Amino acid sequence: MEYKVSDGYSAARNMNAIVCGLGMAWSALQFELKTLKTDTFGELDLSVASIPLLFVAVIAYYAFRTVIEYMMQSVEVRRWKYAQLDFKSIFWLTQASLTLLAASAIHRSFETLAYVALAWIAVPVSVILLTVIAYAFTFPIILFIGKLKKRTSVASMAFEGFAWATFVVIVLIVCLILGGSVTIASYEPIRSLWSTPPSAMNIGLFATAAIAVTFMMFSRENLFIHAFSMSRVKVHERDHTGKPIHMTIGNKPPITTDWYQVPKDDSASSPKSTKDA
Repeated sequence: MEYKVSDGYSAARNMNAIVCGLGMAWSALQFELKTLKTDTFGELDLSVASIPLLFVAVIAYYAFRTVIEYMMQSVEVRRWKYAQLDFKSIFWLTQASLTLLAASAIHRSFETLAYVALAWIAVPVSVILLTVIAYAFTFPIILFIGKLKKRTSVASMAFEGFAWATFVVIVLIVCLILGGSVTIASYEPIRSLWSTPPSAMNIGLFATAAIAVTFMMFSRENLFIHAFSMSRVKVHERDHTGKPIHMTIGNKPPITTDWYQVPKDDSASSPKSTKDA
């Protein structure tokens, strides 16, 4: 079989990459877009348009198109390592461009690249530290509640505590983004740092794009699992030793059939259970 992505996916991916590149260049370099010539709409006047908002909207559209087009590829292509690398590359490019556009809505200059690069280093480290700190609180609470409910599986409670810790960190990051946006919009000592303070629309765009990037950061593994047609195991219950006793195992679809066209009852994951010997 010849492995080849479809023309629809190639076109969506190429347009996504081009728009991301233009958005990143506009965020870092001091040039303006006054007009745009198109075959369909003719010459468009962009002098009064919000360029960051325009870039974010177009990037979001082509990113969605790219994901949909990749999901419609055959199973063989979706499991092809080179196709997966291509999909991951465009995913990271989209995330980087949205981050840079969010930052440029507040401060647009070449130095924004350095600020974003530092943020990409600081944020993952902060997320790990915050998750560990949150887990130190959520796990004892879940353990205490589990004992009241007479639960015996410490392992399942540990996983549940980690899930709650991750949720707390996500909520905290979103609150920090919204709080920082309100501070930039209303706190005069902060607004005085800019010769031209950002508008309310740009501040809102910063908050929206930053929250979207945060969601992408935490949801990318689930996206890759579905996009690459990978199986997964979900543990529902464990015994006192931590061994799974009730779990759902995703059936790995055969690469020789169009499994996505099979009725849901035939292709959905089926529950399996194991018992101690």
